[in-house]
Formats: sequence, C-alpha cells, structure tokens
Amino acid sequence: MVSQLNSQTTAREAGYEMMQYIAGRITTLAAGTAVTSKIGTLPIGAVIQGVNHRVVTAYATAAAMGVTVGGSGTTPNNIASGLNTIAASFVQALTNVTQPLTADLDVWAQITSGASAGDSMISVWFTKPNV
Repeated sequence: MVSQLNSQTTAREAGYEMMQYIAGRITTLAAGTAVTSKIGTLPIGAVIQGVNHRVVTAYATAAAMGVTVGGSGTTPNNIASGLNTIAASFVQALTNVTQPLTADLDVWAQITSGASAGDSMISVWFTKPNV
C-alpha cells in the first residue's frame, strides 16, 4: 500500500485561478517527543490561502498539544500556528510568509511534544494567480 505519495515528488499544480491543496497525515505513537511529517511541496508562484487541521484519531492526552506547519523539516513553524491536537481548525498563513512563493517549498507539519497515540490530516490550501 502506498502511504506517502507527496513525500518525494516535485510541486504539482492543476492550473491558474482555482483553489488547490496539498495534504498529508501526521501520526504520533510515543509521548513526549515531537513528531514531524512532510505534507507535500507547494509550487513556485503559489499564494497560501490557509491551513486546515482535522483530528482523525483522538490523541491520548488530556491537554491540547501544539501543531505547527512550515517550510523546515526541523522546526516547521513559519507558515501556520494556532493549531492543536484537540480541536479541528482552519488558520490563515502567517504574515511573515513571502508570497507569492519565489521557489518550490516543501511543507512540514509538527506536533510539538507530549501527544501520544493519535493522528491528524493537514491540508495546505493555495492558489496560483495568473499574473
């Protein structure tokens, strides 16, 4: 079974002037450690519209753990913050993201720490202006 179609592919786009997205799953198995997963690659020229987070399997923790999304596999927190492992949410991209993107951008998601035995789907929505 194929599990990560977008983990090692180049950026893909369907065309201009329509909403598109990349999506991936992040799963936590051990408590106390940060878990990072590649979501996909955004194409050059993309404008990030927002990040959606949905819990698939509830995390086995009493408190909400932070979920961040960004362009780094080690500290992915420069695209979106304000997501957590308890509630589903949709947030806009942070204002420090240079847009439209000047190069293809690998996107990573991270559950910061403490969460265990749960998983989430994360999607990053973008458009490609025809300019």
